[in-house]
Order: sequence, then C-alpha cells, then structure tokens
Amino acid sequence: MSPTWKVETDYSLRRRLFTVIGMVFLLTTVLLLLAAAEYGGRAADQAYDRLLAASALAIADQVYVADGRLEVDLPNSALEMLSLARRDRIFYRVVSPTGETVTGYGDLPLPDPPVTAAEPRFFNAPYAGETLRFVVLGRPLAEPRIQGWAVVQVGQSRLERGDLAREITVNALVLVLILMAMILLFVWIGINVALRPLAAIERNLRDRAPTDLKPLEMSVPREVRHLVVAINHFLDRLRASVEAMQTFIADSAHQIRTPLASLRAQMDLAADEPDPEARRSFLDKARRNAALTTRLTGQLLSHATVTHRTDTVPFVRVEVRDVVQRVLSDAAFAAEERDIELVVDDAGGDTHGLGDPVALREALRNLVDNAIKYGPAGATVEVAIATDIENGMVVVEIRDRGPGIPDNEKDRAFERFHRAGRTDDGGSGLGLAIVRQVAERHGGIALIDRPGGGLIARFTIRSATEPAS
Repeated sequence: MSPTWKVETDYSLRRRLFTVIGMVFLLTTVLLLLAAAEYGGRAADQAYDRLLAASALAIADQVYVADGRLEVDLPNSALEMLSLARRDRIFYRVVSPTGETVTGYGDLPLPDPPVTAAEPRFFNAPYAGETLRFVVLGRPLAEPRIQGWAVVQVGQSRLERGDLAREITVNALVLVLILMAMILLFVWIGINVALRPLAAIERNLRDRAPTDLKPLEMSVPREVRHLVVAINHFLDRLRASVEAMQTFIADSAHQIRTPLASLRAQMDLAADEPDPEARRSFLDKARRNAALTTRLTGQLLSHATVTHRTDTVPFVRVEVRDVVQRVLSDAAFAAEERDIELVVDDAGGDTHGLGDPVALREALRNLVDNAIKYGPAGATVEVAIATDIENGMVVVEIRDRGPGIPDNEKDRAFERFHRAGRTDDGGSGLGLAIVRQVAERHGGIALIDRPGGGLIARFTIRSATEPAS
C-alpha cells in the first residue's frame, strides 16, 4: 500500500551542486580561453618578430658608405628567412640619415618618434590594404660626408602568424576542454560519493520495522551530523510518546475493565432477582459503578487531551485570574451539594502567565474537585492567587481542611491510578497525574501540609512579565 502523503521535490541537490560547480568551471573555461587566445597571439608575434628582427639585422649589416654615398647590398638570406611564411607578403626599406629612401618601398610608414637606436622596434601599421607588422632599427653612420642614423625597415603581412595564433589557441582550448570534462566527471562522481550518507540514512529508515525507533548509529560527515542528531532526537521523543501511550492504554484497559465487569455482574444479578428490595440494591450498586466508569472515562479523556496538548499546543499569554474564576464557576454545583464554601483570596497584581489555558483549567479543576471531595461537609475551600515577582511566577494555592496526604505518599500521589490508600472514594486516580503533567510544563506543583489540618496544593505558572532583577 503506497503512502497517501506526498513530498514535494522542487529540485535535486545533486543537480544543484553539479550546476553550481559546472557554472564555476564554465566561467573558468571562458577565462582560460581568453588567456589562451592572448597567449597564442603573443607567442605567434614573438616567433615571427624574431624572424623580422633577424632579417632587419642582416640588411643593416650590409649598409655602408662608398664614395660618399650610402650603399646597400641586400643579402638573399635576409628575405629567405621570411619566405617561410609562404602566404605573407614582404616589404623592406632603407632610409638615409637625410630621410631619402636608398632602396625598397619609399612609402612605408615610419614610427614616431624617429629611430635613433640600434635596438629593433616593432609596430603595426596599415599598408597596401591590410595591417602589417613592421620592425625598424638604426644603423649609426659617422662618415665625413654622411653622419647620423640610417634606418632599416622590414614589414610582413599577418596571415601566417594569425594562423599560428589560432592553432596555438585551439590546441590549448582542446586541452582545457578535455581537462574540464575529466574534472566535471570526477566532480559528479565526488558528489555522488558525498551524498551516500544521505542515501544510507534513507535506507536505514525505510527498511525499519514500524516499531523500530532506536536511534541512528552510523558514521556520517560533519555536515550531516546535525541532521542525524535531529532525527535521533525526534525518534527519542516518538519512542517516549509511544511507550507512554502503550502504558497508558494498558493501565486504562485494566482500570476500566473492573468497573465494567462489576457493572455487568450487578445488572445480571438484578435481572435474575425476584425480590424488589434486593433488585433495588443491585441496581444501586450498578448505578454507582456506572458513575465510577463515567468519571474514569472522563478522566481518561482529560488525560489524553492534556498529553496531546503538551506536545502540540504552543504557550500563549493567559490571565490566570480568569482561569481560576472559570474553574470555580464550574465547581460551584459540586461545592453546594456538599455545603462547602469556595473563597477566593486574591492578592492583586498582574497575574498574566504563559501557558495553555485549556490544560491549566483542567489541572486547577482537578485540584479544586479534590479539595471539595475530601474536605468535610460545611468546610471552606480557599483559592489564593498571588504573584511571586522575585521568581517570575504566578502562584495559585488550593487550601482545604481534608485529611491531607501523608508525607510518604505525597510523591506517589501523582502516579496514575494511585489513590494514596483510598480505594472507596469513587476516584479515578488520574486527577493528580493530570495536574503533575500540566505543572511540569508550566512551572511546578507542591503538596504542603496546612497548619491546623488539611492540604495546600501550590501550583506555579511562569509569569508573562519579566522577573525583577
């Protein structure tokens, strides 16, 4: 049978991690591509610039002065080394110190400022419909009739060096893409390995029996530790809740079975009894058992309600004075039947507390009912309300003149179905158990012997205001 609940899966953690890491690698790949393109262009320029410089130096070595004239014996090797770039065109020029072109193309562009050094200088400039790469260098002349710097200029088109730059870039890009693909593959494998603890947790919980609520015991990464701790904490709470429910159900079944069996037996005896007086006696006993069963059932329901609200209902700001007034109003009829006077001792002040109003009303009602039930007829039950500013508590005391509870029974009085030695009072043994459960969440409960006889039940509730410092 498939579950009726649904879990929304808006995204995949694995894909999200891979996408984020993939975007980082994509950005890195683009940056590497730009760097590879820059490196390819620079490497191609360096390679062909060396050829240009060598060609210019070879020409400069053949510049000399003869008969007062500047002469150039253009060496074949100077241009042959540039002919390796078969698709490129080559241009050259030698300029005298007076600015006249001795040989070569007279309209080649010269750099600015003028050349006055023997070191090669490279620059790009448009010529003959395309951008050429030029090198210029100077040759110093100190002849009597010719003095100054002769300039040697060599230019080359950029087709071959562009192809070389692209080849270097493509080769680098292929290597980068292969490397990135391998890295992404390892990242995907790494993500799957990293997420294995989550899969292990899933299998552990999925394969468990419904009654297996033991904590998860496995080795997990630090990042998953808090999740496992939260699951174990939830399992502990669930196990405690289930154990409490099982105990409560078992105890309740045992407690309610006895009065029901007695009720059935009394009804059977009454049905078979011909004597009217005896039949009336059986019916009276059956009525008392029915009343006891009714009260026990009501207390069981109250206990279940309080238990449920303890785990689910958040605290709110509660006016404790109003809760007490509601409890006393509900108890007025029972007090009147026993001729007991309910007296309120209100010390005034702010009695706002933090708690669950329904649970507080149930707990205080049980305390007042006990005071009425066990107090002598014609007595007084006092309900005192005060504020303990120093401890930040609202204090409610129910004071009666009943027989009290022995000191050795006070702790056990809060146990479920324990009646402190009373077995014929018609009680369910759940009233003080309910009180303790509510008190443990709201503040506390104490049973104190009352001077002059009787019992004081002191119920404390955390105040909604800050305690005095």
